[in-house]
Amino acid sequence: MHKDGAAKEGVAPIRRAVFELSVPHCKNKLTGGALLSFTATLIEACRALNLEVVVRFSLWSAKAAPRHPKEDEIIFCYHSFGRLSPRVIHFKEGYLSGYYYLDVGGFSGWSTAAFDESLLRRNGTGSAADEYCQALKKEFLSGRLSKYPQNQNESHSIVDGKGRQIVFVPLQTQDDIVGVLWDISPDNLFEWIRSSSDEDGQLFIIKRHPLCSDLKISENLKNLANKSNVIIYTGSTLSAIEACDVTLCWNSGVGFEALVLGKPLITMARSDYRVAACYCATIDEVDLALRERRYINCSGSITAFVFNFMKNYQFEETDRSKIIAKIESLLADPRIESTVDRSVDKVWHARMEELRRGLITGERQVAGLIPTELLVKILIWRIKRWVRLLFFAKDIDRV
Repeated sequence: MHKDGAAKEGVAPIRRAVFELSVPHCKNKLTGGALLSFTATLIEACRALNLEVVVRFSLWSAKAAPRHPKEDEIIFCYHSFGRLSPRVIHFKEGYLSGYYYLDVGGFSGWSTAAFDESLLRRNGTGSAADEYCQALKKEFLSGRLSKYPQNQNESHSIVDGKGRQIVFVPLQTQDDIVGVLWDISPDNLFEWIRSSSDEDGQLFIIKRHPLCSDLKISENLKNLANKSNVIIYTGSTLSAIEACDVTLCWNSGVGFEALVLGKPLITMARSDYRVAACYCATIDEVDLALRERRYINCSGSITAFVFNFMKNYQFEETDRSKIIAKIESLLADPRIESTVDRSVDKVWHARMEELRRGLITGERQVAGLIPTELLVKILIWRIKRWVRLLFFAKDIDRV
């Protein structure tokens, strides 16, 4: 596609870029400013391609909502995912501060990277990849690439496991949408750790997510606090990854951070970095992976994965030329046949149906655990929020 908006013969040219922004996300104290800054970069990129820009607001709960762009439109939507379409681009903060997704599938286990097995081999060997990963690791250790503030004052001596295998377990927030991609529930993991003993040879370093306030997590951590093979950790995530033999997580950003640091990883969920980790779908598989240290077998492909993933699936806010090239490549083939295998699209459709069923089941399970009075308050709060946002449902600005 050229900058005049021309597309392939028989396909309507793209003339308009529609940006969907979530008001609550934009107001987030941790990520709101960076989100607006990256959105401004995307808008500049679209202008460079001579596209008319329209900005509108979306609801917080519209993550999985289907998008239906008009024939001459392309839609950019934040923190979302959906069936593959080159005219719907999902963008979101990446695992490292300053980097973002721009993907036709979404993020985490929904992104197209989750299906890209070539990440383990394509241009991922040799001195260029090694030098890049070493530089990335150095920058990450400096603290500039961490998305959350790190507590450097933790006094736990986690370096000396007294001969035991040290396992770092970073927890996630329980209301995170990527939780529907978990294969092992936190309850099952906690129960397994609770039944473990010193004779099993593992020391578990468990860290709660800084934004988690879940009461059930609090109860589980309290029950584990007195075990001699468990440390409830509140210090630096980077220090824990560096000190431990292996990180055990679901699809947290901490899992990718472990790969950036070149450390072994066991994952219990679908994610876009699962291909570079030791993947376990059951607790028995986790137990076996730790006992036999199977995660070591996956370590040889870490450099290739990190190099290819960062080069092909992550975008820096300041790299305007790379962003323009990505958008232009998608607009050049709006029918997507030449850019994404149709079998992947079928897999995506099946996964989306599974997701919808999982969300419905999850809502029912959660509803059974929350007191009725609290549910009513949550419902009233949501209604008020939706009413406020509906006033901004129409296009608010044509840039």
